[in-house]
Amino acid sequence: MPELTVLMTAYNSEGTIRSSIRSILRQTLTDFELLVVDDGSRDGTAGVVSGIGDRRVRLVRLPENLGVCGASNAGLAEAKAPLIARMDSDDWSLPGRLEAQWRFFRENPGVDVVGTAVITLDEIRGEEYVRTHPKDHGDIRAALALYIPFSHSGVAYRREAIRGIGGYSEAWDGVEDLELWIRAAGAGLRFANLPEPLHVYRISMATSRFHPTHSHFRRNLRHTALNLRAIRDLRLPKWRYILALTRTIYPLLPVTVRRQVRRTRLGTSERLLTPAERQSVRELIRACDA
Repeated sequence: MPELTVLMTAYNSEGTIRSSIRSILRQTLTDFELLVVDDGSRDGTAGVVSGIGDRRVRLVRLPENLGVCGASNAGLAEAKAPLIARMDSDDWSLPGRLEAQWRFFRENPGVDVVGTAVITLDEIRGEEYVRTHPKDHGDIRAALALYIPFSHSGVAYRREAIRGIGGYSEAWDGVEDLELWIRAAGAGLRFANLPEPLHVYRISMATSRFHPTHSHFRRNLRHTALNLRAIRDLRLPKWRYILALTRTIYPLLPVTVRRQVRRTRLGTSERLLTPAERQSVRELIRACDA
């Protein structure tokens, strides 16, 4: 049995998935399986994955498109390892990511979910920055009233802990990760975030679900509904209702104001990449694209 399963769901990802997989195959932790769930793709995604030629890569093909939640739950059922690291088919993981999360779980047996700081390459806004989320369980739990305190594509969790609460809810497709963390917090699961940026998250017109052309406004309303549910179910301070409701006007704000809001949310911070970080990311992407 491998130490860890990297779970990647993919739908029509032939143009990006090879590079993402290569970033996993470059990890310093080598005892893992990379489980790719092809969610009924109509392009050459399955062929790209099959051609990787590494015994640690395992492909599961779904006969029809189930969506992110259905494909994720299928992956949870197939995963062999007790630890799951999530990965999107158009992102990259820095070489030390899996080892850092695996080691953290070994040293902190009471923690069920651990994320990392994330390097964001926002092709829509033309921005590159590091976002750091709250590190401690209490702060992460409280943040659920306002935003998602994990980058889902860079998160890792204990398989049975997530299976035990029913996995991903298809009723909340589009904001399924926020709903999952609220349910996990209510069930008593423990959270943590590593301060190091170990994951590279790409936002592009082709793949982002947060762009207006991808029902951004409707997603924002569902996001707010979950924030309000978090305050109620987790018995968070009632003054947080005010902050949660302000999210409904967020898409209407000017870009410069939205940027400032993002960078001053409670418990998060954003900064520009250092020259060394920018160089490291560029080298990683070049190596994975080669």
